[in-house]
Amino acid sequence: MIKILVRVIFFYLFISCVYAQDKDLQSWHNLEFGYNPVSDLSLTVNNGIRFVDDVSDVSRCFFDINIKRKHSNLLSYSVGYRYLFDFNTSDNVDNIRRKKRWYLDTYLKPLFFKKIKFLSRTRFQSQTSEADNYVLKRNKFRQKCKFLYDVKKFNLDVFLSFEAFYYLTPNSIKGDVEKLRYQIGCRKRVSKRTNLSLSYMIQKDLLNSDLFFVVRSKLSHDF
Repeated sequence: MIKILVRVIFFYLFISCVYAQDKDLQSWHNLEFGYNPVSDLSLTVNNGIRFVDDVSDVSRCFFDINIKRKHSNLLSYSVGYRYLFDFNTSDNVDNIRRKKRWYLDTYLKPLFFKKIKFLSRTRFQSQTSEADNYVLKRNKFRQKCKFLYDVKKFNLDVFLSFEAFYYLTPNSIKGDVEKLRYQIGCRKRVSKRTNLSLSYMIQKDLLNSDLFFVVRSKLSHDF
């Protein structure tokens, strides 16, 4: 088990080094805590930080709280709130934009294969941005599909996911699809209540044709 964990971490560091010279490399990290007060109900607190420009500058940090209810083995739903700080250092001027986001998720987890799991997450989110004495509101629809392969021998899940973002605010943005995300990675159980996820993601912005790469990590612990 230790050897597998070492190999996973080595792969993560290798990917980081390979793309370290790319100006579009970003690094996103999350620390998550979960608690189940009653059966089929979970409370999650998530803290995140993101780096851009060869992982040298902080672009965003946020605090997120989410309540999830398991309706059945097939269906779950949740509601969450996220408070974000976006940092903009363009033109040598430091600017912080505060954002507030409410979202509602629906999860579908149909039967697939014995070792391969499929998860569908549909999210509606409403976000307001505050900067320079004005408030901007945008609504989005997000659809994410995720496949997981269970390697029980090593308590390891390998996953592959795809997510599309759609603007719902009429006449505010040209086009309906904002961006696409492709992600591959793995999740390793470090202890009985602690998991470590490492992944590599490609994001394509369809509005301005930007393409960047992200190395992601998440450490989660359940109480």
